[in-house]
Amino acid sequence: MCESGDQSQHDNAPVAHACVPVVRAFTIGQYCAALSISRAKAYELMRDGSLPYFIVGGRRRISADTVEQQIRGELPGQAQPKPVRRKRGAAVS
Repeated sequence: MCESGDQSQHDNAPVAHACVPVVRAFTIGQYCAALSISRAKAYELMRDGSLPYFIVGGRRRISADTVEQQIRGELPGQAQPKPVRRKRGAAVS
């Protein structure tokens, strides 16, 4: 990755370099790869309103800010590990 940290003097937007594209919206496939979830789970999250998205050219996109918030745990959707329940009297290995 070749980030130089250059900023334009007229705005605070990062400068895109040839080797590092600035991604502000993820496709469903990119989103699934970033969070290691299935496409079916992503569509389920969109359907139930847990995952905000927008449409560009008839295709769904998820903002990079949403993905970052979800990775930090600020949005629901990323499955959290469930506590292991043991039956009363069961041996613990």
